[in-house]
Amino acid sequence: MNLNKNNLKALFENAAKPQLFEKSKGTFWIEPYIAKHILHAHLDPETDDASRRPVTILRSAGWISEQIGGGAGRRLLDLGCGPGLYAAEFSRNGFDVTGIDYSSVSINYAKEQAREHGDIISYIHDDYVTSTLPTGFDVVTMIFGDFCTLSYEDRDLLLWKLRKVLNPGGFFILDVFTGAYEKNHRIDNDWYAQINDGFWHPEPHLVLEQSFVYPKHDTFVNQYIILTSESSFKKYNVWHHHYTLESVEEVLIEHKFSVRGSFGDLAGTAFDPKGEWIGL
Repeated sequence: MNLNKNNLKALFENAAKPQLFEKSKGTFWIEPYIAKHILHAHLDPETDDASRRPVTILRSAGWISEQIGGGAGRRLLDLGCGPGLYAAEFSRNGFDVTGIDYSSVSINYAKEQAREHGDIISYIHDDYVTSTLPTGFDVVTMIFGDFCTLSYEDRDLLLWKLRKVLNPGGFFILDVFTGAYEKNHRIDNDWYAQINDGFWHPEPHLVLEQSFVYPKHDTFVNQYIILTSESSFKKYNVWHHHYTLESVEEVLIEHKFSVRGSFGDLAGTAFDPKGEWIGL
């Protein structure tokens, strides 16, 4: 790597603490090479890195269906559906399912799986924050902390849109992580060299990773800077806004939602103030 004075200066500037919810130019989950690795993580049954384990997904989809009286005759929109793991289970529980996700790699996989298994599911490749969402749904789900990655502006915009997406009396089902989650998921400030192809790049590269905390906003960002052999680099900011039960209920009520139940997850576990997750 031939780092000269100019690109070293640019590197140091990019490694500075970003403004709250500042978006990086790189969006790693839609870049084809990285998206393939993310899909692999989604499908790994031994970890919860990108999706929860299959047994948890199965249990959660069944529990959600029971809580709202079953899926027969009901339309469900799964926001951030990824490769369709939850969407497929909701379909098997009788829902008429639509899934939307920003990753074409994940959506294409979900479509292939639906065709292979005969599941009648509609999949949309789009950004659920900026796109015009379809309407007429009885249930909207947003699972595995997607809600926590949104800036205040994007979160409020989405909640406003969901008021139009949902039928009267419809359900918005989501989970958010707590401050306890932050302690276990902030990365250490570190760097490493990847000689062969790795998660971030197919050629040798250097990874600089660090976390920044915004305690007044209950937010932290995991930042990754990837330097390649051509001395070019990309930066990815991954934002995490955590909630208490009181703070997430306040946001939902402010947007005219009525909180019908709160749990320790979306499988019926009792709420624990010291736990990492809140299901609503």
